Amino acid sequence: MEKEIKDIIKANYKSAKTISDNIEALEVEYASLYLKEIGEMVINELNETESIWTFEVDNDLTRAWSALDIHNAKWPSEIVVELQGNSKIYSSQNDYGLIAHRDCFNRESIYEKLGKKGFSQSEWTSNKIWVCYNNIMNFGDIDVRANLFNDKTRAKLVEQVATRIIELCRLCDEPLRNFPKIETK
Repeated sequence: MEKEIKDIIKANYKSAKTISDNIEALEVEYASLYLKEIGEMVINELNETESIWTFEVDNDLTRAWSALDIHNAKWPSEIVVELQGNSKIYSSQNDYGLIAHRDCFNRESIYEKLGKKGFSQSEWTSNKIWVCYNNIMNFGDIDVRANLFNDKTRAKLVEQVATRIIELCRLCDEPLRNFPKIETK
């Protein structure tokens, strides 16, 4: 089969090269659409009772660690729920979780407040930047990535991811309102 593919490319080199050169641009276009659809679903659901939620998709998804950020107007601006590529959202593992840099916010206080709402640290990973994060989608798998280009399968992915993000936003909403930053001297 590999020989047949090479023969087809040789016979149609210009067309094959044009297709090859445009694959990433198409992946980025549909990843952007996917993120916007997730953002819209999340804020439409969350803003039903109080319009405090907004979302932002990075302008350049070809940059490493580009993301969809969900903001709450009642949280400090440095705290966001994020869906991020590890490292590029359209072609790698995607993580979602809560970002609040540990140099700026008291993690133990965050964990205590979230724990009262049912949050379990053991179900998540954390690091210096992420209070908690989990893997949610793997666009490094070409079969999973192919779902971006079909409206029906993308809609299923959007709903699946948005549901998890909404759950995290609801859990964090009240505990993180007006959460204090660490005082620096």
